[in-house]
Amino acid sequence: MRRSSTRTNRKRSGRSGPVLVLTMAVSLGAAGCGGRTDPTPVAECPGCSYVHSDNPVLTGTAELAVQSGSVEEALRSDDSSWRFNHFELTLAVTGGDAAQGSMNEPDPYTGPVPWPSGRGDWAPAPENPVTFPWEAHGVRVGYNSLTIDAVKRGKAHNTAQALHQVLRLYPDTILVPIQVAELVPDYAGAPSPGITEHEDEATNEVWFDDRWGVHVQKVSAPDGSFDHLSGSFAPRPDSSGATGYYPQIEPDAVFRQCDIQFRMIAFRKVKVPKHIWEMVDAAGHQLCDDASRLSALEHALDLAFQAGLEPSAAVVMYTLSLAGDCHYLDIREACSVESCRYPFAAIAHFNLQSHPHMLSRELGYILGMKDLPFNPDSCSGKPTDPLMCGGKSGFTQTGAGSCSTARRGAAALSNKYYGTHF
Repeated sequence: MRRSSTRTNRKRSGRSGPVLVLTMAVSLGAAGCGGRTDPTPVAECPGCSYVHSDNPVLTGTAELAVQSGSVEEALRSDDSSWRFNHFELTLAVTGGDAAQGSMNEPDPYTGPVPWPSGRGDWAPAPENPVTFPWEAHGVRVGYNSLTIDAVKRGKAHNTAQALHQVLRLYPDTILVPIQVAELVPDYAGAPSPGITEHEDEATNEVWFDDRWGVHVQKVSAPDGSFDHLSGSFAPRPDSSGATGYYPQIEPDAVFRQCDIQFRMIAFRKVKVPKHIWEMVDAAGHQLCDDASRLSALEHALDLAFQAGLEPSAAVVMYTLSLAGDCHYLDIREACSVESCRYPFAAIAHFNLQSHPHMLSRELGYILGMKDLPFNPDSCSGKPTDPLMCGGKSGFTQTGAGSCSTARRGAAALSNKYYGTHF
């Protein structure tokens, strides 16, 4: 379906953005795709390690000891909180090409924060140092070099360089910018938007990037010196790849097989009139034909641009419902980069709740991927079916030949926003 809007495209050039400075420590590793391991040193960038994920998990170990009579200790007793006594890990992240800080930044930290990788209590004896494993989520890697420097600092102000590493995305990994518009009703007598009242920037960000909600508090001793640090984070719902408020499979995990990664660059709540929110015409009749529904969604897209979203990047719009009383099963609407000047997808909250692969599938439509027809061998409702088969299973395979289509669309979107790279 082609949009007919004549809105002027405001192309963004370059990949510049604000930079993060933050806290943490030691070595690094992350799972790649197709059997590859990240980070992988590459000769073209001396001293660099190239990664296929734009959000690699930082991991490492730190040595704890008794320093000036103070026992350095790391504790984690549950799945969402931890404590560091008499020491802290600090991670400074500089360079790169996008802001590292969370869009809903916890005070006093921004960006990735370290915590113990598992439950435990690590405390050294005076002559017996111990090491503990840590991990950190949320670093954003792009096409420009991102430098990570880690330092462990004790209560006595003793410091030690724990890590120096430079990361870049592989040149053939396509980073696709995505914007999110949360539609909300704005008219007299409008019903409560329900679940949409609880959606915010941070909730939507975690669907596209490995950005966990974190709260950190530092406490000083009576003499003013550093004493301990405590923190908590909101873990993902489970270990199956589901993410965010709804159990959505992370699109980055699905499209990594195609060397495609997504990044949410903007979020807006967009007020919409009755005919968009309820999908009705002026007389209150349900809009059930494709052309009328598309026209309403084009109006919503124009309102999203007026609210501050960029015409130079694709938009995902969330709304309460798209089908209403219409007697048709496919209640999604999407317009691909091949068909539209301003590609978008509209997704009903019902689908996000019931289809764990829905966000990935709608992004597939934006990239130009097509629905696959029923096939008893390869597209019949099995969990191993390709992503574009649809259904309710959490499909994670794009299917034979689909990556070439997806990469063409991804390259077009990336080039349009970041400037020509592919």
